[in-house]
Amino acid sequence: MEKFADLLRENRQRARLTQKDLAERVGVDHSYISKIERGIYAPPARDKVLAIVDVLGITNRAVRAYFLLAASCASTDDLEGLYGESHAEDTGDNILPFAAAAFHFPQPDQLEEEAVLEKIRQLLRFAGLSREQRAECIELILSFLAWVEFRIGREIREPQGEQSTRMGAGSPAL
Repeated sequence: MEKFADLLRENRQRARLTQKDLAERVGVDHSYISKIERGIYAPPARDKVLAIVDVLGITNRAVRAYFLLAASCASTDDLEGLYGESHAEDTGDNILPFAAAAFHFPQPDQLEEEAVLEKIRQLLRFAGLSREQRAECIELILSFLAWVEFRIGREIREPQGEQSTRMGAGSPAL
């Protein structure tokens, strides 16, 4: 029960939704979401979990299945193709026991990466974007990625001590 509460809270906050926003979109009272997140109420029924996942914009099959597992309402169809120990050994992912099989669940940092990529996909697929706005978004994203690559590359080339010496004591790092 606690796992679902934490999972719901973290993903709701990541989606930048208030409890009230989420509740309205799912079709429940906002106090219900609050009580679930505080562990007062058990996770909701499968249909509500799926509605929550949809409102949160979670499209990744593994993450959706994990929500259902945490709510104790996952079916074998939800888990089909997502479990197997051999895959975990190759990628370093976690394997969570589920009945006679195992459930494949990515490391938290992989979930963050997937969430960022999904947000970018949603932004670029947004029907309200004109062709020019979409091109501008892509240009901004590529500029940001180039800056990150530069920043990471510089930190790799310059050890932390050399960087702070070169920049001076009071200079802020980029």
